[in-house]
Amino acid sequence: ATALREVSVEVPPMGDSITEGSVAAVVKGVGEAVQTDETVLQIETDKVTIDVKAPEGGVVQGLMVAEDDTVVVGQAVAVLKAGAEAAAA
Repeated sequence: ATALREVSVEVPPMGDSITEGSVAAVVKGVGEAVQTDETVLQIETDKVTIDVKAPEGGVVQGLMVAEDDTVVVGQAVAVLKAGAEAAAA
């Protein structure tokens, strides 16, 4: 059995001189399963919309932000329980 561990989901670099944006949509809620590189939430800036993706598969354990919150590059926005699997849909 794989040991469960917490993995932080962070705001990725968003391009030249963009240091912050606002949470446009929370795509995956607490308790939902995500795959590696699956979008957890989206961030909007005045120039682009960025998908914040899961660094590995697991289950969303917690969200630290809500829609319309302002976030900065490198900020932790969610926590995954890596290696966990949600009940089959």
